Amino acid sequence: MKSSKSIPAACLFLLGAAYVTGFFYIHSAKDFWLDEIFTHYQVSNHGFGSLCSSFHAGVNSLPPAYFLVLWFQETVFGDGSFSFRFPSLFFSLISIPYAYKCLYLFFDRPTSTLTVLTIFCFAVELHQQTVEARPYAMYFMVSVLSIYCWCRLIQDVKPSGKLLSANAALAFLLPFTHYYGGLYNGLLLASICFVDRSAGRLRVKVYLSFLFGWVCFCILGLQVFLSQMSIISNKAEAGLLLTENHLIKIFNLYGNFILFPLPLLVLLAIYLFLHKPADTDFPCSPQNNSPSILMAMSLWLLVPGVLVLLAKFKVLEVAANVKYFLPTVMALAFFIAHFIKGFLGRFRDADIPRMNRYLIVYTIFCLGFFALNSHRFTKAFRDFGIPNYYATVFGEKLPIFVNDNTAFYHLSYFSNSSLVYRITRDSSFVQHMNQFSSELKTFNYEDDTLKIPELLFVSVGETNAEESLFLDFIENTHSMVEERNLDRHRVLKFLIKDT
Repeated sequence: MKSSKSIPAACLFLLGAAYVTGFFYIHSAKDFWLDEIFTHYQVSNHGFGSLCSSFHAGVNSLPPAYFLVLWFQETVFGDGSFSFRFPSLFFSLISIPYAYKCLYLFFDRPTSTLTVLTIFCFAVELHQQTVEARPYAMYFMVSVLSIYCWCRLIQDVKPSGKLLSANAALAFLLPFTHYYGGLYNGLLLASICFVDRSAGRLRVKVYLSFLFGWVCFCILGLQVFLSQMSIISNKAEAGLLLTENHLIKIFNLYGNFILFPLPLLVLLAIYLFLHKPADTDFPCSPQNNSPSILMAMSLWLLVPGVLVLLAKFKVLEVAANVKYFLPTVMALAFFIAHFIKGFLGRFRDADIPRMNRYLIVYTIFCLGFFALNSHRFTKAFRDFGIPNYYATVFGEKLPIFVNDNTAFYHLSYFSNSSLVYRITRDSSFVQHMNQFSSELKTFNYEDDTLKIPELLFVSVGETNAEESLFLDFIENTHSMVEERNLDRHRVLKFLIKDT
């Protein structure tokens, strides 16, 4: 089936423009949250040598690649939230055309375009990571490039030296951007070995390109990985799989991946009901090698569930958050493309104008959904903002003790003259923050004695177990003299008891 190049190209251009517009719109309302502040601590005020040494402290417990990129761009473009977040937008914009090129190796232009629109407009996690100074947009981009390179290796029996070099670089970068990337990349090597064995061929240079990338990771990143893992506590932080019901965790992970194509399926069903195009003899399956790519992507789809089950049986401790498994989104894209190809295969050549109209309508639908989500995110971030009267409370220059939620959303609102403490019982976290944080300090209430004459305690929502322990502790030495309810915050003021 042939189709005009201009309409798919225009649709992808509009998608990129929407990502740029959404970035500036959301960025205007979104303050740095705690993880982004950790990114800032990781790369700011460091020479290259001290930056490399800081990776061993495990402030972010992530590989160095993204932070090295961010450190370099900071030296060129300067500090600030926009400067820190812009690389994530850049990585997302690179991902769009390469996701299309990857799909276009197996599918036609309309199919590839519809699929790219679906994953970039309805996969909310991709949208969110574009406006964060965190490594996950880069992680997705490297995974897309890895799949593209893998597909080229499947199709080219004798790949060029440039392709092999690119594959080696990506085999290094994927785990060097996120540690789970090593598992995804290993599955690509396993898949290509299986394909070559089925075809009765042995391509040693291809396998060595993977191994070379892994050796480079071991040289440059393995020691950092071991250092970070050695200082991660067993405490259940946000995202760590130390919960009782791992089946619910699996459902939540896959729910995020599977639900986003549903609007596409509904729209396709409505269109079929209204138009009912005639059946044709055109093949509905992609080009050759599609079973190979589907096999590899099936393995990628299994990664989140397998890791969760390993955590359930206490084989290893696994962090389970959708953004850690973003490569799975690209894996799902190939299955979505198969469905779309079957639908578009019903059109005859004479129906190409109608198919193009459908492509335009679906692009408008996707961009409309994307715009609504951008507005929803922006409104939410503005609602999180602290009203002006908070400045009165925090302007008293009293030590402020906060829980995770408060620090998560509002650390940037605390005045520079305030002493902001995160309450904790985690000794390793205290050590990390004392080394790398000049603003957010820590107070380990199991090891330290609180001798501050006057202080504030800020919490969000219901009092959690950590806060209850801290309040029980503080009541031994201090008396609460004031309580304020400010929006969703509860601010308690304490004075030290007379001795």
